[in-house]
This record gives sequence, structure tokens and C-alpha cells, in this order.
Amino acid sequence: MRELLARDNDAVFVSGYDLAYPALGPAIAAWLHDLPPSHLLVFDPGPLVADIPFELRDGVLARSGVLTLNRREGCALAGVVDTSDILDRLAQQLSPEALVVLRDGASGCVLAQGRLPPCHIASPSVTAVDTTGAGDTHTGVFIAAIGADHDCESAARRANMAAAYSVTRRGGAAAPDRLTLDALLAADRCNQNI
Repeated sequence: MRELLARDNDAVFVSGYDLAYPALGPAIAAWLHDLPPSHLLVFDPGPLVADIPFELRDGVLARSGVLTLNRREGCALAGVVDTSDILDRLAQQLSPEALVVLRDGASGCVLAQGRLPPCHIASPSVTAVDTTGAGDTHTGVFIAAIGADHDCESAARRANMAAAYSVTRRGGAAAPDRLTLDALLAADRCNQNI
């Protein structure tokens, strides 16, 4: 792990799947401990949230700039079910400037950061065929949008659209490319102006 080099201002994504492995998890956590603050750490605990050793999970949470997770994972991590309670509990585990992206399926997502009021970003309405990989699509597009200097709300809109597109196709690798995503967003803006 020590041989991995992150360039200035890179975003680093960590999956709970990786942290749950007995040998890999501690190595990743140690590498992240030495990661300079200029690198954005994005953490998605995933469905194995309960299998991640507490000391690794808590260390990664404390270092995370973005925590992205779905509602079920948020309930498991926070120990509560209400959205505002989930966000309050998660905020206690994160730095004050960290952003929480709480994905809620067809409803879209909620963004919460520090003491700012949570912001719901709606998702376009689609007929889902296969939800496999929708969360990964959402997270990947969100990170790419932040890297392209979109603000958090714009990044979340892009991520919601990409995830909505992905669930209309079969298989876990159904994310749109950037040109397709831009066209979908432009069409959606036109439809909202009617």
C-alpha cells in the first residue's frame, strides 16, 4: 500500500468491502492515515458496514471529506431510521466540514454538511429494471463532478441522473458516459421549463 502515490488534490475512494478484509482493511487504513489533507477522501461503507472493524471504520470516518451511503447503510451505521436522526448521528462521527450524501433510491439523495440545513436533491422518475450498481454509479459520477468543479448540488443532480439511467438497464456496469449524461441533463432541464 505504501507504494500507492496520490497526486496533489486527487480524490481517494474507499469502499467498505475493502475495509472488511482482515489483511487489506488495516493496510488501507494505515495508508489513509498518512494521506495529506489536500486529498479528498470519499468513503462508502456499503452493505458490509457492520463487518468493518470499529477502529478502522471510525478512523476512516474521521478522515472522510465525503461519506456516501444508502438509507439502509445509514440506518445500520447510525442505529436510527429517521433521515434527520441518521444525519445527526453521522455528523457526530465526521469532521464538521465533511459532506454526507445519503442516497434514497428513487427519491434521490440528501446532502448534509456541518450545521447547514440538509438539502434534498430529487431524482428523475424512471422505471427500474435492475438496481445493481446504481449506488456505485451515483458515487462515481458524484466524485467526477466534484473533480470537474461542480458544486455539491450540481454534482448530486448529475449523480442522480446517472443512477436513474443505470437502473433502466440490466447489469451492474450500466452507467452513462459523460456525453449521454450531459444530454439527459439537458433534456431534463428542457422538460422542467415547459
